[in-house]
This record gives sequence, C-alpha cells and structure tokens, in this order.
Amino acid sequence: EESQKIREQNILELKRHKTRSRVARVVGLVMFGLALWAVIGSFQVRNEKKKVDEQIVKNNKLVDSVKVQNKQLEEEKLRTKEVEEEKKKVLYSTFMKNGDKYASDSVKQYQAAIADYEGAIRIDNRDSTNVAVRIKACKNKYQHQLLQDSLQKHFKDLVREGSTVLDNENIKNRLLHPDEYHKAGTIFRDADNVLSKIDDEKSKKDLKDRLVGKNTELNQRIKKAFETYTDKAERFKKAEGWSEALTNYRLALLLMPSDDQTIKAIKECENRKKN
Repeated sequence: EESQKIREQNILELKRHKTRSRVARVVGLVMFGLALWAVIGSFQVRNEKKKVDEQIVKNNKLVDSVKVQNKQLEEEKLRTKEVEEEKKKVLYSTFMKNGDKYASDSVKQYQAAIADYEGAIRIDNRDSTNVAVRIKACKNKYQHQLLQDSLQKHFKDLVREGSTVLDNENIKNRLLHPDEYHKAGTIFRDADNVLSKIDDEKSKKDLKDRLVGKNTELNQRIKKAFETYTDKAERFKKAEGWSEALTNYRLALLLMPSDDQTIKAIKECENRKKN
C-alpha cells in the first residue's frame, strides 16, 4: 500500500511535471513570439522612422527649393518692374518731347501735340497738372489756328466771289451795270475787313498783295466803264439823242458819283430834253 501510494504520488508528480513542462513550453513560445514581435516591431519602427526622417529631409529640401524659387521670382518681378518703369520713363519722355516738338513746329501741329501730351498723362500722371496746362495752351492755339484758317479761307472765298463778278464782264462781252462793280467793291471791302483779323504777318502780306491787285483791277474796270459810258453819252449828245445821252451819263455817274463834269452834262441833257 505504501508502495502503491508512492507510485501514485510519482505518477501524479509526473503528470504535474508534464503539465508544467507544457505550460513552460507554451509560455516559452509566447515569450519567443513576443520577443520576435518586439524585434520585428523595432525593425518596422526604425524603418518607419527612417522613412519619416527621409521624408522630412525631402520636405525641407523642397521648402528650401520653394524659398529659392520664390526669391528668384521676387527678384524677377523686381527686375521686370524696374524694366517696366524704365520703359514708362522712356515712353513718357518720348511723348513729352514729341508734344513739345509738335507744339512749337512751324506747321503748328497742335492736334498731334495734344495727342502726345495726353499719351504722356496716360503713362504717368504724377506731373499731370503741368502737362494739362500745356494741353490747354495747345487747345487754345489750335482753336486760334482754326479761326485763322477759317479767316483765310473766308478771305479767299470773298476775293474769288468778287473776281467772279468782274469776270462776268468778259463772259457777257459787255460792260456790267454799275451796281455790279459796286457789288465787287463791297465784296473786296469785306475781304479787307476779314484780312484785318488775320495775325499771320507772312500770310497777311501775301493776301494783302492779292487784294491790292484785285482792287487795282476793279478801279481800272470802273475807269474803263466810266469812260465808255461817257463816250457813248457824248456821241448821243452830238446826235441830239438826249434820252440816250442822259441814260449813259447817269450810268457813268453811278460809277463816279463825285465827277462834276458828268453832273453838269446830266443837267444839260435834262434841260435839253425838256425843251
């Protein structure tokens, strides 16, 4: 019985030993697994950390590259701005020089000057007040120029109109009525009045010479017509055609109202006609 008890005790111990062994193996395997997992995890952590560090380095390089690019871009913008400013200065200076040139040009290109001055203000209006004064002066001069051009054109039209009246004498191949000669004289006087308003001395001299020539021509035609009418009157008077003589004397008197001899001849013809 004692041996049996001892055998049973040994068997029980053996079972316990086996159980403990199995537990120990399981625990060992678990510990090994945990250790292996820890090692693998450590490698993974190191790899992830390495990747993160590499990415950080890449990001830092990218940030540095972007900063360099931004700096280059700002420098390029600055250079572009400086170039644009220089172009604006050159263009502004060109507009102003052209404006001054046209404003003082002998042909008086005030419109071109105004256009260039306005172009200068569009480029840079910092000196707009000074430029505006020049524009206003050019506009005033341009209006004055238009007025002068208009006066010269009106003068030429009047001279042409007066000349047309006188040319009718040649077209009709006969003397004009005295009123026509007076009409031409009135037109030439109007032209002389227009001439007095023209302030371009060179043009004024040329126009004045032209008008003097026309007035001289008019006076010559009036004198010729006067002589023709008086000659006809004298011939009718000799033939005792008192009515015809009176008509021609009166026409002659219309041409030269202050001629005493013609006045006397008219009175004589009137008396003879009554008798």
